[in-house]
Amino acid sequence: MIGKEKIRWCAIQPLTGGMYLGTEKYVGHPAEFILSFKGLGDAKYDKEGNFVSCSNEYHLMKYLDNVGRRPEYKIIDKPMFEDSIEINPKIIDSDTWTLNPGKDVDFTNMDLVVAVPVCSGLSTATRGNEDTLWEKNCNMIWICRYVLGTIKPKIYIFENAPTLMSERGEQVRLLLETFARENGYSIAYYKTDTLYHDNCQSRKRTFIIFYKRNECPDMEYEHNQAGLKEYFDRIPEDAPQNEPIDIFKINPVTGWFPIRYCKEKLGDDWKEIVGHNVFQWIVKNDKVEDMKDFIRESDVDDKLKERSLKWFDHFDRKTKMGMGVYASLPYIPITHTPAVMFKSMVSLINPWEDRFCSIREFLHLMGMPHDFILQGDYIKQFAQIGQNVPARTAYWIVKDAVESFDNESSNHKSIRFFNNIKEKEEVYVP
Repeated sequence: MIGKEKIRWCAIQPLTGGMYLGTEKYVGHPAEFILSFKGLGDAKYDKEGNFVSCSNEYHLMKYLDNVGRRPEYKIIDKPMFEDSIEINPKIIDSDTWTLNPGKDVDFTNMDLVVAVPVCSGLSTATRGNEDTLWEKNCNMIWICRYVLGTIKPKIYIFENAPTLMSERGEQVRLLLETFARENGYSIAYYKTDTLYHDNCQSRKRTFIIFYKRNECPDMEYEHNQAGLKEYFDRIPEDAPQNEPIDIFKINPVTGWFPIRYCKEKLGDDWKEIVGHNVFQWIVKNDKVEDMKDFIRESDVDDKLKERSLKWFDHFDRKTKMGMGVYASLPYIPITHTPAVMFKSMVSLINPWEDRFCSIREFLHLMGMPHDFILQGDYIKQFAQIGQNVPARTAYWIVKDAVESFDNESSNHKSIRFFNNIKEKEEVYVP
């Protein structure tokens, strides 16, 4: 096993920082350096005009500054995406993959690299199979090729959408496996749910682990779900950014109105009466028309009334046709929360208090330190939280990968698929 105190590691494109902080917690010391890309976002500069970070990583770098653990921060002078790049054989053979970020960066005997590529057309929000060939896939592919071909660590880990292991992700997987063979790596795909890593957020993701060896070692399974109340109670009372989100400013139509309706019609026990799904209760009890009357009589401006009534007409029509409606609808968690993303952040209600959740509670669901601060307005904060890797999940994946590195494999395969949700290894068909 690689000794933790001696691990040489670095992070590439850490974004909000959950993957970095989870790794740092396990390893026990900061990375030697962080690499990122100028094309990742608008650059941030300090008052003296010195470069601070790419915009997506500003919050992490600021936090690491504040706690005195900021490593060297290097920028690879290459855009995140290039319009000319397509996923095809020509780019695989391109010499641009071996770009060096600078003479002062030493990759010798690097033990571990972690990265957070963008979803690369594999998230549930994308359009279909053609999105896996979208140019943004090049972020994942370029980083992978760069790590395996230039840095050459013992272990490389990144996280991506669960659909990477579906038919839609096949062409991306084939490229990753080509890179692995070319550079002497084996691959473990590890599908899991944040729910099972001392958390209460259901967030299914796939981690991809490259080992600098011919065979994948065995990996462990973990099912350690935290209780909803117990997990929320871990937040200190004086933690910053723990004020309830003002849902009227962000989601008045499908968030604020239905909750105001239920509270005024049902009283203090409204949450116990409606259960976890507010709209399901409204429809089931034939309250849509009454809800619309409530809107007409409300004390909000006419434009908001008109917009709200139009939406509820649309909702009513779709519901009667047996069709679903994609919207941020109020939700009260019972045993766990849904995946933290924009849709849930503007709809999740605190189960014990008569309010919506706070930025701190969402950061906590991502396993972020209680003194980690996000800058900007709600919309910018939602984007930073939603694109994050849960730190507790990252910690466990890194721990298992590092500690299993020197283990003998019982299955002599260069590609393996571990499903932590089902607690078994599944047959992999490339």
